[in-house]
Amino acid sequence: MVMTMGALHEGHRELIRQAAQRARHVVVTIFLNPLQFGPGEDLSRYPRTVDDDVELCAREGVDVVFTPTPDVVYPDGDPGVRVSAGPLGDVLEGRSRPGHFDGVLTVVGKAHPPDAAARRLLRAEGRAAGCCSSGAWCGTSTSASRSSRCPRCARTTGWR
Repeated sequence: MVMTMGALHEGHRELIRQAAQRARHVVVTIFLNPLQFGPGEDLSRYPRTVDDDVELCAREGVDVVFTPTPDVVYPDGDPGVRVSAGPLGDVLEGRSRPGHFDGVLTVVGKAHPPDAAARRLLRAEGRAAGCCSSGAWCGTSTSASRSSRCPRCARTTGWR
């Protein structure tokens, strides 16, 4: 997944190409994240070039382009849970744009929840990441599931 705010350029093309070398499918998100803009920063002036961006993605062979609006990503108008960059959020661009990296981390956390990251890690290590018939991921961090079988469906979970 290549996450962007749109206005794609050669740097994004290179990220897409790198993703294609590493994954069977490439997804590009184009989401102008209001949480990355602080007070006094003009979100309304940020370039919006979705048609051109989708064309670039098509030329690069992207499988899916996801272009949600803020009401899709933050259906209640607020993310509910916010991620803080802590002291590192005050360096580089964060020095002049307080809260910018908190906004980045919050939306990345929504796109890549911890259980999804764990499933990717298990797949990369060649372990099973079983799912119950309900579709819920079996590999939780409870002591019961640290065995090699899921207590809900008895499938191998990859946890040892």
